[in-house]
Amino acid sequence: MFDVKWLTACVLAFSAVTHTVKVTERNGQGFLENVLHYYGENKSITTEKLEDLLLLISTRRSESVTEENPLQDKECPSAEQILSHFGFSNVTELTVEHLERICPAVLTQVLLPSCPYVGPITVPAVDYSDHMTFSHSSSG
Repeated sequence: MFDVKWLTACVLAFSAVTHTVKVTERNGQGFLENVLHYYGENKSITTEKLEDLLLLISTRRSESVTEENPLQDKECPSAEQILSHFGFSNVTELTVEHLERICPAVLTQVLLPSCPYVGPITVPAVDYSDHMTFSHSSSG
């Protein structure tokens, strides 16, 4: 006669192992391909479209993100900064493999109150050299 507890433990352990195998065999490639299908052409997305995606992600988040957020002092990285962090500075077209690598940084955009990224505003210098100079003369 065998022990029912032992059999139950074996069944549960086997079930957990097979469930774990199924989870680890799946990947997010289908989801990333959907992103490329929406934003990209030829199974890639331009860095400009990545900026659009980051803007969309960060502007559609819940207002609760700003309440007592431990990430409130973190700076929002630009698409260029994210790509540079992962060694993709010279990449102009991102594939599924690129998106897999940068995915954590993209998801973080939702949680950062400082997002969406707003680049520094540059004010053009004013050139006064072409303007006439006025002189004040006193008449007496």
